[in-house]
Amino acid sequence: MFRISSNQITWFGYRIRRNIIETEFVQKLQELDEDLDLVMITEYMDESLILLKKMMCWTIDDIVFESRRVVNRKRTETTHVMKEILSKTLKEDIRLYDHFNKTLWQKIQNYDGHFDKDLRKFRARESEMKDACAKNKKHHYCKIIVAGNDGTYAQLSQSKRICGES
Repeated sequence: MFRISSNQITWFGYRIRRNIIETEFVQKLQELDEDLDLVMITEYMDESLILLKKMMCWTIDDIVFESRRVVNRKRTETTHVMKEILSKTLKEDIRLYDHFNKTLWQKIQNYDGHFDKDLRKFRARESEMKDACAKNKKHHYCKIIVAGNDGTYAQLSQSKRICGES
């Protein structure tokens, strides 16, 4: 037997109790909505990055990345019983995910510009980067962003353009 205890909502200061008070939970979600301009969803990383690019006035080159250490492994089939246990145990986490997944898609729908076009351009640029790196590891896209001990980052952004400037 294993113990399930993720409760991502606790990362945001919400205390999980047996008898959850619905109004407190809704209030916490509203606080998070006010505090967080964007919650990026892993399953929709490309879409999340396009929104981040727009918010930060970045270019496509600023958000291009290469996935590393991605493991493709066979997933264990989730049984009905497992789903029931998970849905009860992680109820708040599921609601948190569903809430921010919904807000992500609302932001995409309200995107100022041509979201699908920007997403296609991003994916094309990412593909170019992968091809360039496969041919030449010293290509400027192939440099790894490294965090320094002092919290600074090397090779973080190629764009020096400030939001609102051409």
